[in-house]
Amino acid sequence: MQGAQFGLFIHYGLYSLEGRGEWLQYVEKIPIAEYAKLASRFTADKFNAGKICDYVSNQITELLTRYGPVPGIWLDGAAVPHSGDKSKFRSRSEAIQERGWGYCENCQRRNADEVMAKLRLAAEWKANLLLNTGPQGDGSIHPEEIAVLREVGRRLRR
Repeated sequence: MQGAQFGLFIHYGLYSLEGRGEWLQYVEKIPIAEYAKLASRFTADKFNAGKICDYVSNQITELLTRYGPVPGIWLDGAAVPHSGDKSKFRSRSEAIQERGWGYCENCQRRNADEVMAKLRLAAEWKANLLLNTGPQGDGSIHPEEIAVLREVGRRLRR
C-alpha cells in the first residue's frame, strides 16, 4: 500500500454524549436551548486536548519534513468559500463515503478490511482517504475504533 494517502478527521462535541453523530442537532431538529443543556453533562473526563494537539503537531511535522514534497494539507475550513467545479471530487467522495464517519454509539463500525478497501479505492483515484472518528462523550475513543486504527497502521507499515 505504498503511497496510500490517509488521514484522520476528529469530531468531538456535545453530540458525543448522545452517540448519534455530529449532525445530531441539525438532523433531529433539536432547539438550541434544549441542545445547550447537554453542556452541563459534558465533562470529557478522559479527554486530553494537549496530548492530542502534541500528537497531531508531531505527525504534521513528520509528514511535512520527512517524505518529500507535500502537494497540500487540509485543515477543516468549511466556512471558506470555494470556487470552481467541485462535482468531480464530490462524486468520488460520495462513492467512497457511503455511510457516516463520526462517533455513533449504535452504528456499524468499519473493520480494518473495509478501511483498507477504502484506502485502495482512494489510491486508485489518486485521492486521499480522510477517516473520521471521534471521542465518546467521556473523551475516550471507542476500543473497537482503536483496534481498527492500530490494525490499519500495522498493515500500512508492512
